[in-house]
Amino acid sequence: MNKPYYILAIDYGSGYGVEFGAYDRADVIEELQYQEDSDDYFMKSMRIITTIDDQRAIDVEINKLNKKG
Repeated sequence: MNKPYYILAIDYGSGYGVEFGAYDRADVIEELQYQEDSDDYFMKSMRIITTIDDQRAIDVEINKLNKKG
């Protein structure tokens, strides 16, 4: 069984992309808060998604986000 992998995805204006990933959700939340505190991005443009640490699986989840918005 694969361990959950958490991704901070940010909408850069042309769609979501991976900003940061970690096995510890708390690390991803910390990065999200850093991005928000530094006024780089707004909460509404950031999402935390859960997947596995596999590039194809990550790409699938990012593509789903881009289709949903």
